[in-house]
Amino acid sequence: MSEETSSEADLPHEVACKEIPEAGAFRIARRDSPLALSRISVADAEMPLSGNRYDVSGGGVLYCATDLEGWRLRRVTTRVICQEPLPFVDVEVPRTLATLGELLAKDLVALDMDQPLDVSLMRGRNRLVPRLVSRWAYVQQNEDGTPRYSGIRYESKLGGWECWAIFDGTRLGQAEERAVSLEDPALVSVSAMYKLTIH
Repeated sequence: MSEETSSEADLPHEVACKEIPEAGAFRIARRDSPLALSRISVADAEMPLSGNRYDVSGGGVLYCATDLEGWRLRRVTTRVICQEPLPFVDVEVPRTLATLGELLAKDLVALDMDQPLDVSLMRGRNRLVPRLVSRWAYVQQNEDGTPRYSGIRYESKLGGWECWAIFDGTRLGQAEERAVSLEDPALVSVSAMYKLTIH
């Protein structure tokens, strides 16, 4: 992808954004490093099944969810607060994907994508497409050279839960941290939904 940034005047349509909740978003993390960013090597970023969906080569991303139902086991629950966040690009909005499809057309062709950019590509097995979108958002700057976005807002492919890929450079804090309890209502709900037995 070209490292060029674009000004708002260059955008052919509108890129929809969403504000992260002021009360924060949840992260299930290793107890010793609850705010550790996901980082991907240049080599792994080129592989469609490696890394996380919105990882940015050369940058870091923190993954969070608005609700506790979107989590993993054997972790600690941390409420992450973004301090003075920038907007998050909302890849669930069709006009955003249409805009990004136009802006990234050459890059999508290079990835052999012969369909319009849509949610199915963002949630599909090939992670190169969401990484392309994430990299585009990561390098965008305002006229004064400051970052334009704090990350990506997306929905989990496993249930439509609202999630956040927060770019490095966004000031973060923790509002709370607690152990994952087998009696937690969110864990009970998700385990029943997917017919899981939790030990």
